This record gives sequence, structure tokens and C-alpha cells, in this order.
Amino acid sequence: LGDEARYLEAIRELEEVVPPGDAAVALTLFDLHFQRQAFDRCLADLDAIDAVLQGDAFLEALRGQIELQRGRPAEGLRFA
Repeated sequence: LGDEARYLEAIRELEEVVPPGDAAVALTLFDLHFQRQAFDRCLADLDAIDAVLQGDAFLEALRGQIELQRGRPAEGLRFA
């Protein structure tokens, strides 16, 4: 396996053992979910992180990016 494939495999394994909503690993899982285009899971990852940070402009920008990737530009602009 190449470095990227090993990275993705490690994240996939992490996803299997970490309870959903764990903010400590949610950003890493976000990367995996984004690459898989699992956008609902991406938003759940961001919600887990936001529960700890309680508001973050970067997380809002990521939410906007997710909506753009989903083909929902009006929703994406809501986070701009």
C-alpha cells in the first residue's frame, strides 16, 4: 500500500473502534468521510467538533464547502 492508502486504511480502522461523535478524532474522520463523499457523516463530524469549540469560523467554512460539494450552493452561501 502507498502512504495515502495506508493513511486511509488507518482512519477506516479508527472509525471502527471510536464511538460516533467523539470530538477527539472527528476531524480525522472528517477527512475520510469527505474523500468518500459521505457528506452527512462529514456534517456529523463537524457537529461533534463544534460541540467542544462552541462556534468556529473554520468549521462554518467547511460546512459551506460540504453544501457546495452536495450541489447546494444556496445552502453553502449560508455559511459564507
